[in-house]
Amino acid sequence: MESPHYFLVKRNLRRESRQRWQDLALAMGSCTTPRTGKSVYTGVLTAAHPKASEESNLPQLDQVFQVTVRTTDHQGVPYLVPDVEVDVYWTNLYEDPETIIGLYHDHGTSELNNQLRRLFLGVCIANSKFQQ
Repeated sequence: MESPHYFLVKRNLRRESRQRWQDLALAMGSCTTPRTGKSVYTGVLTAAHPKASEESNLPQLDQVFQVTVRTTDHQGVPYLVPDVEVDVYWTNLYEDPETIIGLYHDHGTSELNNQLRRLFLGVCIANSKFQQ
């Protein structure tokens, strides 16, 4: 089913196992090491919509994941247990994982600009009312 609508949603992994995503990232993801003691795995898992039945026409969607495993803090002090952070996004944009993650993190930029613009226009309109 082709849809003219595109979406990018960050999933909330409330009851889902982080270990499952870590295992998946180790098997399928590409690894970068921004610093010693920190590994970031990114990748895409393409699957049918989780609520789709056999006869439904729901589209395929991508699950973009970013799993960050920290074994030391930024000063190099080791953790007793590795810290695992998992971010998963549902999307139908079909771009590379870095682009999808960047788009999600930049979504607040336009909202902030709109708020500043409204605030500035509001101040300008208020000032013009006082000058009359």
